[in-house]
Amino acid sequence: MPASIKQLLGITRVEDELVILSRDRYRAILEVQPPSLGLYDWEKCHQFDLAFARLMDGLNFPLQILVRPVPVDLSSLEEKLNQLLAREFMESRIKLLKAYARWLYQAVQQKQVAEKKIYLILGWDAVQVREGALQQAREELDERCRLVQQLARKEGIGIRRLNTIEIFDFLYRCLNPGLAERQEIEWQKFLADGKKEKPWIKLKKPLT
Repeated sequence: MPASIKQLLGITRVEDELVILSRDRYRAILEVQPPSLGLYDWEKCHQFDLAFARLMDGLNFPLQILVRPVPVDLSSLEEKLNQLLAREFMESRIKLLKAYARWLYQAVQQKQVAEKKIYLILGWDAVQVREGALQQAREELDERCRLVQQLARKEGIGIRRLNTIEIFDFLYRCLNPGLAERQEIEWQKFLADGKKEKPWIKLKKPLT
């Protein structure tokens, strides 16, 4: 991990689904998977908020909630629009579809349209530096993650734990939001070799 990141966040390494910080501090990350609330009515949105509040009230340990706005993936919509354009013969409708596509892409680029991802960050800190802290942290955070997921299921909320590769990607996107929109990193290849020619970097297709 780069020295600048270590200094900023105190992260020493990521392994076994854990973020390991300096001074024997450890973090696990859960991703909340809410329903697509944009397609629901306000009452269902309110019900989700209440269920999430009950989930938080049912916990007896602290956690952090992080909400990260992410660009909407337009690939499936782009394919549907192209199919409609291929079948459309009326010039007026073709112009309308193209105008709609331009507006949507511009809105995404200007971050007027985005979806939100919700993460729960669970922590465990050793009272004092000692041997066996990593194993104790792993056991405690495993249990806390299971408890959160169990309570979430009762409330009808999907929650999953980020694995090691996903944690690397999560940190990359949080710390480099602009760069992450332009290029993906194939973390499996990166962790396997990390060669200088960077075969693990994949540029995204720019929105036009």
